[in-house]
Order: sequence, then structure tokens, then C-alpha cells
Amino acid sequence: MNCTHDNVGELRLDAVVDAASTVYARHDRNRSLWDVWSHALHHAAAIAEEIRKLSLPAANDGKLRQEIADLALWLFAMIAKLKGPLGSPVQINEVPQDSVVRISVNASDLMWNRYPGVCPWCYCAVHAGDNARIDEADFGRPCCCDSLGIAEREKQKEELRARAKRTRLLAKEHMSRRPRSIDDWQNLIGNLYRQRLGQMTPSDVALHLLEEMGEVSDGLIRMYTYSGRDSIEEEIFPRRARLEDELADVLSWLFGIVECLELRKRSQPNDGLLTDVPAASTVRLRLSQILWARYGSDEKHTIRCFHCGAEQCVCDIQLIQSKEQVEDLLAKLSKSPSPGFV
Repeated sequence: MNCTHDNVGELRLDAVVDAASTVYARHDRNRSLWDVWSHALHHAAAIAEEIRKLSLPAANDGKLRQEIADLALWLFAMIAKLKGPLGSPVQINEVPQDSVVRISVNASDLMWNRYPGVCPWCYCAVHAGDNARIDEADFGRPCCCDSLGIAEREKQKEELRARAKRTRLLAKEHMSRRPRSIDDWQNLIGNLYRQRLGQMTPSDVALHLLEEMGEVSDGLIRMYTYSGRDSIEEEIFPRRARLEDELADVLSWLFGIVECLELRKRSQPNDGLLTDVPAASTVRLRLSQILWARYGSDEKHTIRCFHCGAEQCVCDIQLIQSKEQVEDLLAKLSKSPSPGFV
């Protein structure tokens, strides 16, 4: 990886994802998709819990930052695990149906396909009949979804799919404008949604993050669950695009929660958030720095396991994997059940 806390934000988003997913690859290859995603869900819920606790006396944001970093790591691991062609070989602890739960692009592509320099919702609503060009004045223009009442509108499947096609056309046309580094991506999301985030509390943002985590869960299930009326070969590709977009939404709201905390630090320095950062500090809060504080090593110049310190974790983690392991465990339990438990 070859970086330190001084330049981790300059790394390409995909390089950070690759490095983060490599740290625990030895363990993750033995985990199912659902195992990895369950860990991500756990840390998303923990972010909401820690934000709630910040209203309590003597609160600080140290555990919140840890949970943000942990969610980022597990989200990156999930993206890496999902990446591949439909039908790619299943790994240990996966079942045949998991081979069709796949995404076709890396993290930066799925983000750009969803957020090609504009808010995909209000831009496509205002410019419904336009071609794939984005005027200079519109590029990076702040989201106006609230003023248009976009969130209150009921969206049909056909509309959602048409929007997904539209944003991909915009992304392809404007590839030269795509953010490069992980901090550049946070800047883009911050510029698009700063006004909206400034009107939201951290709890509001955490709730929206959890909502998007649920959408990804549904997208994963819909990759292998169809009604008798569906033509699977026609449905699977738009459903894959939807899964990619929902993953992009989770990542955007992860950037968003960091941006919300940054805005909160500037406007309300005494509310208990970010207590270790001076209100007058010119250093912006960054997801890259939060991740590095938890997993980075200036000595090793890379991301590493914060427990064992290795670039590729060597912690002793036992996973029940095989049928034989299950049978052996059950046999032992039948002879000596845990005292005090039924």
C-alpha cells in the first residue's frame, strides 16, 4: 500500500478497498457472503447505538469512530467478495445460489455509476428529457431533492431502472471527471449533499444509513429469489445493477455520516461530538483518517490488523465450517452440556 496517515486520503478508492479486504482475506475466504454482510450490519447498527449514546453525560466519539472504521472495513470486504462474473465459483461456506449473487464493477465504478457528479434523483427528475451531457453549471450542483419533494414520491420499478440506465450513461460520458482518491469521493458526496446533511442530525443520517443497509440486504436476496412470472435471464442484470447502486448508497451515506459529524463540529462545538478535535481546527474529518486511525500503520505503511498487527491477520479465529466439525461439536455437547444452561 505504501502510505501513511499523511497521504492515505490521496490513495485511489479501489486501492483502499483492496488493501482493507486483504487484511482479513485468510479468514474471509472461509466466510459466506451472509457472514460478511452480517458483520457489516452489526457495525452499522453499532454506529447508530454510539450516536445515541453521545447524548449521555461524559460522552465522547472514540467508539463511534471505531465503528465507522469497522463498517468501512467490512463493507470493503463485502464489495471484494461480491466482485466477479455471474456464476463464478463459490468459495468455502457458500452454496451454489451464491454464485449468482455478484456485482460486475469495483467500488469506484459502482459509485460513479450511481453518482456521476450529480444527485441521481433530482438531476434525472429535472433533466428527464436531456441527453447524456451534464453542463458545467450542473456538475456538482447541490442536491435539491427536498425542495422537489423527491423523497415523498412513490417510485415504480420501471422508473428506478430507467434512472439507473440514465446515470450509467452519464457516468460513461463523463469518466474524465470521476473522483480519483478516497478523499475526492468524500468531497463529491459532501458537495452534493452538504446542505441537506447540515439540516440533519447525526441520528437522522445513521437512520438513513441503516435504511440503505436494509436495501442492500433486499438486493442480495433478490439476486436469487424470483416469482413464477419472472424471466430470470431478463431480470438478473437489472437486479445486479440495483444491488450495485444500493452498495453505492451505503458507501455514500458512510461518507455522509462523516460529513455530518464534520459540519456538527463546526457549528456546534460543545454538543459532545468529536471531543478530541478542537472546534477551530482546520483539519477536516475524513473517512480515510478514521479508517487509518483504526487499521493503519505508519511503520508498516499499510493497513493491518489492529489486534495482531500483521498486514494479513494471523489471529486465531475458529469458524465452524464443515459438516464433520458440526457433528463433532454436537457429539461433545451431548456428553457434557454447559452447566447452568439448557
